Amino acid sequence: MRYLVSLFGDQALDPEPGTPEFDTDMAEYMAFDEKAGSAILGGEALQPSATAATVRSGAGDPLVTAGPFTETTEVIGGFYVLETDTLDDALELSRHIPAVRRGWAEIRPLVQWEDRGRAEGALPEGTDRYMAVIYGKESAADVPDTPEWEEGAAAHGRFAEWAGDDVQAGGALRPA
Repeated sequence: MRYLVSLFGDQALDPEPGTPEFDTDMAEYMAFDEKAGSAILGGEALQPSATAATVRSGAGDPLVTAGPFTETTEVIGGFYVLETDTLDDALELSRHIPAVRRGWAEIRPLVQWEDRGRAEGALPEGTDRYMAVIYGKESAADVPDTPEWEEGAAAHGRFAEWAGDDVQAGGALRPA
């Protein structure tokens, strides 16, 4: 089974690059990567939330605003995609992610995961990458194998085809 592990916390608690605390953190992430091994299908640390923007639906064109969640200090700081036999295995691995000491992780089963970047080679050094997280109220469109799901999957497929190589990876989560 594949799981999305979203890492949350207060960015003010993260150590600054160039400090011994940051170096310790990086060593702990390398140890986690070694422990998790081939269970890690993907993952990335995210830039500070001050660099984020939000696109929200509304009347007419979507509205773009600064920041991810202006009402909170706890934000998503990174993610992993893990492949394990059971949820318990994913939970056990997630306990060893260094960010969990200062925050928390949400572990959700994935319906599907596609990693185009890994299959086609790494992006050139210095290439900007962005993660688009889709939020909304759950509906029949979030239940696999329903007509609503199939319609939504087709729409996402058309978007990915339109976006071409700009889409490096993506996945669909099971309902909460």
